[in-house]
Amino acid sequence: MTDILSGAITFVKDLCLGKRKVGLDDLEKAQKVAREINDWLHKILPLDPEVIPLMTYSDAMKYFVLSKPPETSFKRAAILIQPHPQGRLLLQVFLDDRDDLVCKPDGSPYGRRLIVTALDEELRSAFGDKQLLIVE
Repeated sequence: MTDILSGAITFVKDLCLGKRKVGLDDLEKAQKVAREINDWLHKILPLDPEVIPLMTYSDAMKYFVLSKPPETSFKRAAILIQPHPQGRLLLQVFLDDRDDLVCKPDGSPYGRRLIVTALDEELRSAFGDKQLLIVE
C-alpha cells in the first residue's frame, strides 16, 4: 500500500511542477488509487473518526509538531482531504525520505483521520483546488 501512496504523491508533485499533463487514463488511475487508499485507511485507522467543526491551518501544523513519531525517520507530512457527507474526511500522516508512510511496529501509520465540517481560509488556500498537501 505504501507503494500506491508513494506513487500518488509522486504523481501529484509532478503535476504541480508541470512535469506531467493529465489525461483520461490518469484520472481513472487516480480514482482507483483513491479508492484503494480509502479502503486501506478504513482497515488501519479508526472507523469512527472524531468530528471537528473547524480545522485551522495552525491546528493542522500544530498536530504535526506535537504528534510526530518517536523515531526521527519522518521528513515530510501529508494532509489528504476527501468529500464526506458531514464535510470533509481529513487524513494527516507522516512520510519518510522516500515518501513512504512512517508506520508503527504493528504496521499502522502514524497519523490521524478526522471529519472536519469546515476549513479556515488559510488551510483552504493552502490546498487550492488540490486534495493533497505536502508539508515540509
